Amino acid sequence: FQVDRTVITRHVNNVFKENELLRKSNVQKMHIPNSDRPVQFYSLEVIISVGYRVKSNRGVEFRQWANSVLKQYIMQGYAINEKRLAALQRTVDIQTKMLASTLEVDEAELLRLLIYIQMH
Repeated sequence: FQVDRTVITRHVNNVFKENELLRKSNVQKMHIPNSDRPVQFYSLEVIISVGYRVKSNRGVEFRQWANSVLKQYIMQGYAINEKRLAALQRTVDIQTKMLASTLEVDEAELLRLLIYIQMH
């Protein structure tokens, strides 16, 4: 957000102090190579909360972006995951081809059965 680290730390601490979010479920300490101590990683919820608190040009840009995404979601009533949608379409295509191939086999068997019945 292009502000001093202490500003971010203060906002993060306030998020937890004000019980907006629970520290236990939103902070993960991880060891990073060449680091003397564990580094704290924050959940997306913490980042969003801090983004709504920071007073900087970058914070304003973040809020404008986040608000437009939220507005679009509320107005359309849904969110689209393009990758999952494409994967679902491929699955439907495969199943359609399998069903068509099964129907062709059934038609061929039915035709053979009718010919057999007609001859006997």
